[in-house]
Amino acid sequence: MLTRLVCSIVLGAAKELNLSKENWCYATKIAIDACTSAHSQANTTDTTALLSPTMGTAQETDAFRASFERTYKYAMESPPLSSTVVFAYRLNAVALVGLIWYACEVVEGVSKGPPASWTRWLSLAAVGGAVAVIALTYAVSYYYGHLPGFTDDDYRLSAAWDRPPATELATIGLALSLDLLPLLELARPAPARLARVIVACFTVHGIVTVAATPMSKMRGEHALSTLAFLLMLAAYTALVVATVPKTLSSKPLRGAYEGLTYASFGAIFLVFYAFSFWVRFGELYWLSVAELVALVVVFAGIVVGGVGTA
Repeated sequence: MLTRLVCSIVLGAAKELNLSKENWCYATKIAIDACTSAHSQANTTDTTALLSPTMGTAQETDAFRASFERTYKYAMESPPLSSTVVFAYRLNAVALVGLIWYACEVVEGVSKGPPASWTRWLSLAAVGGAVAVIALTYAVSYYYGHLPGFTDDDYRLSAAWDRPPATELATIGLALSLDLLPLLELARPAPARLARVIVACFTVHGIVTVAATPMSKMRGEHALSTLAFLLMLAAYTALVVATVPKTLSSKPLRGAYEGLTYASFGAIFLVFYAFSFWVRFGELYWLSVAELVALVVVFAGIVVGGVGTA
């Protein structure tokens, strides 16, 4: 089972890295040879037999390859990435560095930080703004006919943010709303305040980078930024679950916050696992569902933690 999953990931990763046609064929041959040696009972040179049922039928695998062919076509025909997206992305990076600088001054006693009473409102504003932005990008993408995305079951965040003007809306909207998350951690009366602010800044920068690198135009950058964001989200979740629950006044809220925070780890793993369905079977439905579950769990944890601190 492990060998099968590794073979699937090798095929998908090779494509994500934008290998040349010759290297892709060579990598495919290596992956198939590995599968053949691991499963000696498949003593045939028919690649369809090797792909089924482990990696889906030939038609299912073609659906995965077809999604990448569409990215090639769109990347060649579409205009360059909007200067608005580039400017907003760079400006937000500078703003996050400024937030870290401000947090250092607050921790050192040079500047006065936001009061703890702001925690509730900052959490509600950050989550409410992000939800509104995400809903708007889905509505805009559907209006322009960009949803579903690469396949008929593709309703991922990346699909909703893939084409203008949704890319601009996602980049600017997520930056404006989620930049409140570091301020939330600065206002929250919990240990490791500076560490929480820094990790929150990197997490926000990660999701804004995902929005600013549409998959159809920047497939490699989008894949790497998505991986980096998920890892930073896991680090942020681990940090807050180790420091924040003790500061929550209500015991039921404390239990709910811990449950949601631990569930966030499961949601992140679910996203990684659902990705394998795209690699193996060309299906994006389960990845879309996994992203929705992760959004609900993570955002709910932020709200509960903010309300419980106030």
